[in-house]
Amino acid sequence: MKLLYKALVLAASIFAFSQTTSAQVYIGGSLSMASVRQDKVQNEKTTCSSSLSFDPEVGYLYKDNWAFGGRLSIAYTNSDIYLGHSVDSSNKRYSFSLVPYAAYKALTFGSFSVWTEGSLRIVPSRKYTDGVIGISIAPVLSYELGEHFILRTGLNFAGLSLARNFDRGITNFRLFAGGEDILKVGDITIGAVYRF
Repeated sequence: MKLLYKALVLAASIFAFSQTTSAQVYIGGSLSMASVRQDKVQNEKTTCSSSLSFDPEVGYLYKDNWAFGGRLSIAYTNSDIYLGHSVDSSNKRYSFSLVPYAAYKALTFGSFSVWTEGSLRIVPSRKYTDGVIGISIAPVLSYELGEHFILRTGLNFAGLSLARNFDRGITNFRLFAGGEDILKVGDITIGAVYRF
């Protein structure tokens, strides 16, 4: 509940700030799905995971080439561990994270634009979710449908990230392609924004 309250305060302050500067406020969101299968030969177990993430966002566009904003990521993950053809164990969980970001428009080709986005992901520690903080840089492609609507896709597989899991004491660094050098469905996010 505190995270939702903070997101609403962030949205209100961005809207108030944009009324006094030359910025344009926008709202939107993205959707991401992933499905991963990992085979373990040693113990004859197979892990199948699927996840769905919805990321509503609010931000402002400053001088047409800078964007600042924040996302509230809401994710559902289902993991099944198979022993042979039967389910040995199952794990379902929800997670929430706050993702402030800044993006710079690097290239423009007519209605298409290429952005470089840097973000900070904060995942609060909960009963079934580890506390994580991470930074990442990834390209974002956008296409303006008109004065107000913009389609966007995040190419997460083409970026780099550094994350620290505080509950487990693990630090991960990822450069390009999902860790296994294979493009997965969850490495691409698709979304849209409405610019006021």
